[in-house]
Amino acid sequence: MQPISVASTRSTSQSPILMLFSRLVLFGLYQTLIFGGFAIAGTPDPWRASADWWPVSATLTNLTSFFLLRRLAAQEGITYSQLINLDFRREHMAKDMLPLLGALIVAGPVAMLPNTGFADLLFGDSQIAVDMLIRPLPMWGVLVSALFPITIAFGELPTYFAYAMPRLAARWKSPWAALVVSALMLGAQHMTLPLLFDFRFILWRLVMFIPFGLWLGIVIRWRPRLMPYFMIVHVLIDMSMVGLIWQASVA
Repeated sequence: MQPISVASTRSTSQSPILMLFSRLVLFGLYQTLIFGGFAIAGTPDPWRASADWWPVSATLTNLTSFFLLRRLAAQEGITYSQLINLDFRREHMAKDMLPLLGALIVAGPVAMLPNTGFADLLFGDSQIAVDMLIRPLPMWGVLVSALFPITIAFGELPTYFAYAMPRLAARWKSPWAALVVSALMLGAQHMTLPLLFDFRFILWRLVMFIPFGLWLGIVIRWRPRLMPYFMIVHVLIDMSMVGLIWQASVA
């Protein structure tokens, strides 16, 4: 299956811009719906309770993103598999493994250091930020949370780097502007996952993944065939979040 070229992604619709903001809005929307359920049930501090269940908000957002991407791809006459450059032919896999390994080696510190560094800067202790994010859930809730890393592969990176970035690059005639904007929005989406009305927490969630997003955007722009591999790695990385929630829940 041949990758979709940038030239074939020209569009006059506002869909690429809307998709850049879609996950930021959807996270907050689904958390608000969960808040409504807790409020009706008479739960003390229902907004905090709704934030604790952010893996559910994330799962629902991921499924919505996947549905939207499939629909938008179909409108262009392509499949979702073509959109994400799904291509596991043996001759390509052999050429992609070394670049993938190099990209992942760099991605590790680029993702982790800003995370802990900004948390220390904003809170004085990164554990404070982690404790605000990772909250105990009932065991059935921990099991439900496992859907979050499984579904995120199909919604997050494809939204920013398989759909929005190449289409904005074709429209704006500026690949680098499209890359930077897409990476910034990948970072910004986390402000509402979960949405807590604490300035330091919102700022931390905003900036923590921007360097990682910039790096991924550069790599995927250079070699779009790596997108499916990053999607798989994304699942494995975010499984660790479920492990942290489980630890908090049994402590």
